Amino acid sequence: MGGWGMGIGRVGARTRDLSFPKGIAFPFSDIRKLSVMRKLLILISLFCVIAAFFVFFLRQSILVPAGSSTEMRQGVGSAADGEAGSGEREAGNVEEGTTLDGDEVFGSDTISNESASSIESADADVNGSDGFDADAGDAVETNAFVTHVVDGDTFDVRLDGGEEARVRLLGVNTPETVDPRKPVECFGKEASAFAKAVLNEKRVRLEADPQADERDKYGRLLRNVILEDGTDFNAELVASGYAYAYTFFPLDPLRKREIIALEKQAKAEGVGLWGEGCR
Repeated sequence: MGGWGMGIGRVGARTRDLSFPKGIAFPFSDIRKLSVMRKLLILISLFCVIAAFFVFFLRQSILVPAGSSTEMRQGVGSAADGEAGSGEREAGNVEEGTTLDGDEVFGSDTISNESASSIESADADVNGSDGFDADAGDAVETNAFVTHVVDGDTFDVRLDGGEEARVRLLGVNTPETVDPRKPVECFGKEASAFAKAVLNEKRVRLEADPQADERDKYGRLLRNVILEDGTDFNAELVASGYAYAYTFFPLDPLRKREIIALEKQAKAEGVGLWGEGCR
């Protein structure tokens, strides 16, 4: 027993004699020499760093996925525009809802009679009747020509400078029609047909939002669209029930409230996608 005790004592003595090589400082070796105030400052600094990391990861894991899930439900499918290749077109292997070279392919389902009437009315309005008549409101200076409408909230333009670009409407999301991974959503065809009737081969004014990004992750311009007669097309889509309010991306606060209010009004009136047919 005495031998064991002497052995442990020698090990303890050797341990106490251990020291770091010269030039290498153990970071906490002098912690006991610091004043209480400095120790407190160190603890506060560590707490602030930990809190900053916590807030960052909380934002990434909760806030961003909330917007992303809605985007996947209603709008991001537009990124599939034109992804299906010409080989499928030649082979005839085309499913409902597939986009081939930017052209939508729908199934045999037809648009409801009520929706068809509203779209025909919009088409007539653009060509000189009421509503979207170019002479009906304050004419605005345009800066782009719509060359192709992909779906209700996405279209191609030729800017006045000659640049070709794809535009994604800000603050709105129409039901999906062109994502090959998803079925055509209720009222999606009507929204797409309405956008074509109003926008296709028409001049428009594209307006950026000061709070929004210039482009989305797919390279599409993020813009509000004003028609030649001064009509706010983004707002019109929501007010008429062709689109949901979509405010998960940066957007001017006043604009967010306006779009949300228009959606509430459309929902209360049961128009468009808020009607009985989509419930």
